[in-house]
Amino acid sequence: MVDQGDLPPDNRSLFEKLQQQKAAKEEAFQEANRFSSLIRRLDNDEVDFLADVQEQKQREESMKRRRTEQALSDFRAAQRKEDARLAALEDERRTKQGPRSVKPPVIIAPRKRQGITGVIKRDRKKAKSETIAIDSGSIASMNADESAKKTADVSAMPSDKPEEPLDPLSDTSKT
Repeated sequence: MVDQGDLPPDNRSLFEKLQQQKAAKEEAFQEANRFSSLIRRLDNDEVDFLADVQEQKQREESMKRRRTEQALSDFRAAQRKEDARLAALEDERRTKQGPRSVKPPVIIAPRKRQGITGVIKRDRKKAKSETIAIDSGSIASMNADESAKKTADVSAMPSDKPEEPLDPLSDTSKT
């Protein structure tokens, strides 16, 4: 609360104080109602007119919707009719041509790479890994065994050329 000592003494009568409060309340009430008085209410004639306008808009929208639905149904019917006509033409064309002879599909076998006749292919990766794993003393004996096998395989095939060892490591006569 506010101390009475802070405010200057009010020497007005109680009636004057109440009149001032009443005037302030009336002014606040009029200010609040001033905006509501700017908006006037609609007459019955205006309400009827607006209702008629709204009904007319609804009728126009429903007519437009019915026309659109009718156009869609006509289009769909025309599509079905056209599809039936095309199917009939296709059937007629098939019957005129007679049954088609069905040819079996041609199967082309994949090409195989043909090597040169008389040459034996060896796996170099396998040979290298074996030579690394075995010590140098047994490398010569292993190479000799391999060259003997290869020359035996090559000699079984007819050849115009004289036999030569295929493995350069096993060829000891040239070194």
